[in-house]
Amino acid sequence: MPWIYDNPAYDSSKPFHFKYNNPYAVNLKSHDEDILNNCLDIMPKGSRLICLGDFAYKNHRYFIERLKEKASLLVFIMGNHDKANRDFYNVFRNSAIPSDMFDIRKECNSFLKRFKNGDIDLNTCSDDIISTAWSKFVQLEDWEMADQMSTECLNLFDSVHEMGWRTNIQGQDVTFCHYKMASYASSCHGAWNVHGHSHLRMPEFDNVLVCDADVGGWGYCCVPWCAIVKKMQQKIEWMNKNGKYPIDGENRAEGQYSKDFNQRVIETRMKNKEIMRSLGYPINEKMWPTEVLKWPKAAQ
Repeated sequence: MPWIYDNPAYDSSKPFHFKYNNPYAVNLKSHDEDILNNCLDIMPKGSRLICLGDFAYKNHRYFIERLKEKASLLVFIMGNHDKANRDFYNVFRNSAIPSDMFDIRKECNSFLKRFKNGDIDLNTCSDDIISTAWSKFVQLEDWEMADQMSTECLNLFDSVHEMGWRTNIQGQDVTFCHYKMASYASSCHGAWNVHGHSHLRMPEFDNVLVCDADVGGWGYCCVPWCAIVKKMQQKIEWMNKNGKYPIDGENRAEGQYSKDFNQRVIETRMKNKEIMRSLGYPINEKMWPTEVLKWPKAAQ
């Protein structure tokens, strides 16, 4: 049975990060280890695991090899953060520097301030500044630069997809993508889209066969395929009851949901929790928080 795994890398202890609504406020190492252990505890050996992007901030090889202890097939669909290694100079922007690199940021503070103020740019600044700062970053133990995943690590996956992957699982046409898709192959003919990226903040429509597989909405764990199936069946049952049909796009989307996206996170999480409970999976209440952590306005 396939398992879906998305956005495991987010660390909400970094208040400047725009994804401030994640309630799992712990440090990065604990956060990643807990999610990894949750996945390994619930997945049977020989499972097929599909990661929908934003894999990890660092230690990629370690997490890939641990997941392969249970996963006989490991599919990776790249997210927006997984591509950061292609433009590594973004490390010089304040918002791209993780808080656990404070000492290095302090050391480069003068450069960062001048860059932020527009006094200098990366095309004209001294090569010495870049090489000195870069050498500090790469000297960090077990660190692959902010979301950077080496080609060697990418090769550990059984398959890697740039934007998405359309496949058939148990007779169901499904497109996996890091991003929510308003229109995709056979979207108005019963096909599904399973995605991440949005951290449950997007509305869940009853007549749109799309599902957010973010770990924060599924007990900080990978999602079993049977849970995705049940969620989609609920949508289909609603459509059959109300004489509706799957739509392409969202112009005619229907469904009841909160207008406040923070509240939507909780509503969707609680719906998913009931699905997991109904399927007989153990529920660790700590992993299903009923409130959303809200950062100060400056952090938003």
